[in-house]
Amino acid sequence: MSSSFARLILMLLAPAVLGLGVTACTQSAIPSPQTQGFTTQTPIRESAPPSSAPTGSATATAPASSPTSSSTVTSTPRATILGMADGRYAARITAVDSHRRLVTVDVVQLFLGKAAATAAAQDHAERVPPPNDLWIRNQSHLLRTLSVTSTAPITVNDLGAVITHSSVKNLQVTLARLGQFPDLNGGIFWLTVRHGVVTQIAEQYLP
Repeated sequence: MSSSFARLILMLLAPAVLGLGVTACTQSAIPSPQTQGFTTQTPIRESAPPSSAPTGSATATAPASSPTSSSTVTSTPRATILGMADGRYAARITAVDSHRRLVTVDVVQLFLGKAAATAAAQDHAERVPPPNDLWIRNQSHLLRTLSVTSTAPITVNDLGAVITHSSVKNLQVTLARLGQFPDLNGGIFWLTVRHGVVTQIAEQYLP
């Protein structure tokens, strides 16, 4: 009786157990919803944003400063001889370099007496004849630098008045002493030129 009852129960439970096994097998064959369609990707490192400064070999440079000359500026220009033929010239002395024995001059024309009145009229001067019957014409302000011989006599009168107390007395001085007088270019000098060099310098008395 008990064995028959056991077989009956087994017959009733067998289909249910079989159904559960089929269902379990079917579910194991279907991929999990969480893994379906999943693709493995390698993380991409995000590059840094480009810099606002331009790249390349060019570099920004500051504006070039004015070149600095290595030479020292002096009151005496470079020595040049521009058409100074042998002769005697009236000139203003603008600079003296006693170490190199150079004088820089501005050649002028000096007119005295009646010649001064004629020249002043030609130059349309306000007063004809000019004061003290003296007229200085300077058509060109070109500066010439000339060598002075070591034996050249140099005399002053107006400039030497501080020493001689007389504007009409000639005083012989050295080239170095000549360059030390104040207002040197205010006077007129007669230069004697021989073979392109100055052989004599004499101040002209101006009343």
